[in-house]
Amino acid sequence: MTISKVNNGIHKGQYKVRIQPRDQVTHKRISIPIEYAQTKKEAMRIENRMWLKIQNGYDFSIANEYCSNCFKKYVTEQFKQGRWGKKTYQAWQYSCRVVNEYLSNVRMKDVNQTEIRKFIRKFASDRKVIVNSSSVVAKVLNHLRAFFKKYEGTIYAKNPIPLRALEVFFRDDEISLSIERYILSQDEINSLIDEIRQQIDKYGLGKSSSRLAIWVDIETGMRPQEIQALRWDNLRKDSGAYVFEISDAWSDVNKALNGHLKARKRREKRKTLPISGDLYLYLKKFEEVQKKYLEKEQIANTNDFIFLNMSDYQKCQLGYPITQTSLNEMLKKLGRKIEINPNGKKWSMYSLRHTVATKLASMNGMNYSWAADRLGHTLNEFMRTYVHVDKDLNSRMMKLWIKH
Repeated sequence: MTISKVNNGIHKGQYKVRIQPRDQVTHKRISIPIEYAQTKKEAMRIENRMWLKIQNGYDFSIANEYCSNCFKKYVTEQFKQGRWGKKTYQAWQYSCRVVNEYLSNVRMKDVNQTEIRKFIRKFASDRKVIVNSSSVVAKVLNHLRAFFKKYEGTIYAKNPIPLRALEVFFRDDEISLSIERYILSQDEINSLIDEIRQQIDKYGLGKSSSRLAIWVDIETGMRPQEIQALRWDNLRKDSGAYVFEISDAWSDVNKALNGHLKARKRREKRKTLPISGDLYLYLKKFEEVQKKYLEKEQIANTNDFIFLNMSDYQKCQLGYPITQTSLNEMLKKLGRKIEINPNGKKWSMYSLRHTVATKLASMNGMNYSWAADRLGHTLNEFMRTYVHVDKDLNSRMMKLWIKH
């Protein structure tokens, strides 16, 4: 009997509503929580609502699970099925810990915008974190939105986390602008290369792996992990100039090659921007210095890395390249030497990538599709992520306006 009156216990006098539908595939009974109503009319409305949910594919078993448990299962399944790499998995594991801390007592059926607003605001307040599009707050919300999307149309009529969630859950005056990356002017680029040359002459090529790697980044705008994975046989001629033809990237976290470039298939290659003749000559001299060092120490460069970590004997033996940390530290030292002042902006190896992209975008006659391809991006990503106001162009426009 679907509706029955309770004659004893804490629900005495109320009407019990219980439906027992069968799974269409297994034909087993579906467990659905019992509900109670004060009147028979109300009980009939509850019964109709239950059957309607069943017809619309509502998953009662998932709906009654705790959100934190479901989220953890989802993250584990995605990784086991090979949909994510280790780095992505680690980022989602952090979100798992956050959800477990703040939503451990909330069932899936009870998740709504109000619950999410309370949780994410408390999380931001407890951690005292900046709220912007690149913050940990945004990352957790993006992860949860992707997770809840799986249950749209079954448990949720619409995703409890909307698009542009930060603007929904936080006031405008609570949201900060993302910190910009520092972009070098042409004079700063020239000064940086001159300083690298001077320091190579002073300290020698054998102690200048990081300096050479930075020089490569200044001219090509490659991702740091791509520079780490550069091999000697990647260097080749293309239309009369020297470029790198790359197909791999290094992971400092996993201490291993990724086996592919970012968002590319395994063994898929791409050519970089060309390097100057001057840099090419320095690299060839460095190759000879590296060979002599490896022969002397009886170390095999099994990966044929250009930027093998020659400053650390043990890491060199293991075949590890220089680290991104050492590259960023060297860049900051060079920057201080030539008096670069970031003024609170991000100043790292990725600043060089942004600088190259910005210069490309500001060149008269530049084909953006070609530029994006050489940087390893789609045209939309190139325009959205890496195109900034060029310092030199800004200076010229200011002078033009003043003259006017």
